[in-house]
Amino acid sequence: MATGDITHLLMPMFGGSKDEYGKDVVPPDPLLFDRVNEGRLPLSRSALFKLPLEILGMVLQTSRDILQLNGLPYPGNADCGLLQQYLPTSSLPTLALVSPDCRQLARSRQFCSVQFDYSNSTLGIIRQLLQEGRERAANGGSTLTPSLGACIRRVQIATNSSFIVRRHNIALDEKFMALEPDTRQRMLDDASAIFYDLYMPAIETVIASKAVLPHLELLDSEDISLFPPSFFNGLACSTIRHLKLFRTGIRNDFELQSSQWPLQTLHLEVVASLDLRSMTTTSRLCISILRACSSTLRSLTWESMDETRFSFGTAVPRFDKLLHARFEGCLLVDSTVLKALIRDGLETLALHIDDRSTADFFKSRGTVPSLKTLVVPFLKELESLDFVMANPQLSKFNVSYDGAANLIESQLLPNLSKSFSNLTSLGLVWSENSISETALRHISSLSTLQQLHLSAGHRFGWRHDWLIDHILMRKHLSRLQGLHKLAFSRDTYVRDAQLAQVHAGQHHFEVEHYYELKLLPDDVKNDNLETVYDDSGDYDKAAGDRLWEEWHRDCVLEEAQEYKNILPRLTWLYFGQIQMHVPHGQASVEPLHPERDDSLMILLTTFGMGED
Repeated sequence: MATGDITHLLMPMFGGSKDEYGKDVVPPDPLLFDRVNEGRLPLSRSALFKLPLEILGMVLQTSRDILQLNGLPYPGNADCGLLQQYLPTSSLPTLALVSPDCRQLARSRQFCSVQFDYSNSTLGIIRQLLQEGRERAANGGSTLTPSLGACIRRVQIATNSSFIVRRHNIALDEKFMALEPDTRQRMLDDASAIFYDLYMPAIETVIASKAVLPHLELLDSEDISLFPPSFFNGLACSTIRHLKLFRTGIRNDFELQSSQWPLQTLHLEVVASLDLRSMTTTSRLCISILRACSSTLRSLTWESMDETRFSFGTAVPRFDKLLHARFEGCLLVDSTVLKALIRDGLETLALHIDDRSTADFFKSRGTVPSLKTLVVPFLKELESLDFVMANPQLSKFNVSYDGAANLIESQLLPNLSKSFSNLTSLGLVWSENSISETALRHISSLSTLQQLHLSAGHRFGWRHDWLIDHILMRKHLSRLQGLHKLAFSRDTYVRDAQLAQVHAGQHHFEVEHYYELKLLPDDVKNDNLETVYDDSGDYDKAAGDRLWEEWHRDCVLEEAQEYKNILPRLTWLYFGQIQMHVPHGQASVEPLHPERDDSLMILLTTFGMGED
């Protein structure tokens, strides 16, 4: 019988709102040729391999690297196409055919970052790595020819359910479910056995081997498979220094065997088996991982989705190198975890833990002199301000989810204006569906601000009920002449021309459904009758929606240009669900992307724990 059930990998993942931008993972740079060639001298007589290694490495650099070499900022998805790579990715297969040395040079970029997704290419890579492992075992640690494994710096484990469907002819659809129960179960059992008893152990073997993957530094596990203890113990013996465990499942809780694991960055999100009969917690594994890497860890993201409670007990480890910490949903037995992690020396802290022991700890924690960035989800009670007010040295502060208007306006903003002279980034969210002029006056007095994000009303879903007043915003924000980035989220709109189309009693309905209704003003519709009505005289909704998107984008760009005119240092804006920028050397605002987007990740990164 298989050690796991493949069925859960076939279940669809539900996304929610559209949030496409800012999620791209920037792959690591390729290693220099001498490292991927593992000390072998090049056999080729080509002048290419007579270049200094650093110059040869530049041939493989991406447009991101080239921009940075020229002292220009990397704009994410925005302008990558404006600057070609020295060697385009499409040319790498051709380069690989020239000679064995060129092949290894090409592979250093092609396979710098690989994804294990259960595809044919994944199986081919794993077979090659296993073969190289056997060669190394038989030849004193060396391969007969330059190896693929030496090129790999990052591995992502993310099974794609479509490859399971194609490989095993199983799917959670009507056709499969119509099969006889015995036939259906036999097919599931066979697929589970191949996946859990052959495929997953092969991944474990190659990742855990320092010989097979001598330069592996980053592992990103985003697979909802259940992993055995041997997987985690193997990771602890590998060369990995940066680890992301994103909703990584375990069947039973256990402690890591190794007491030393020199991780530098860790995203820890381990989830218990969905089998309610097991009642598995994750406390022993999570705590043992943290203990093992405590002496080297520099950045920690720790999330928990279940009722597990955590404590370091009486033997509290020291995290002397920890600079960045983010907690979400972690329930605590006592304050030992916070005492260990919220240390003098910490520079950034994002906190989403809502229990009594956490509140008590931060009420008395006082100043963390090194702290520069603080992100809190809620600002609802006066005592939640104690830790904020104890750290006036902050340069970035963000309320990411929900803040009470009276607390923001009567307590927070006056104190920020009075004592926070280093504040350059501010993000605030009002639980109410409006932002008062009093609040805007306080914000306008924060003359050191370089970036600002404001939001109000419902936080998620279709309902947008913050009817923003851009004229009032510009009246007050015009004083912030140092602003480079400005964002408004969950904002909605209504035009006077539209109000005439609906009954006054439906006004709020139209405001909240602005992005769904996509109502065109009469004048716009009348100017485009041939576009929005088909030959039979019926309204063409698809054509009307496209026209509305263009009209909405033009309106937003017009408002954005008004902000740019009064705030000349602005380089990036976001509102109306549209990201915009001011290209280098220009004064006009342009959209960054062709479509609207909630941009949750961009906002979280820009105004949270990301770089400014």
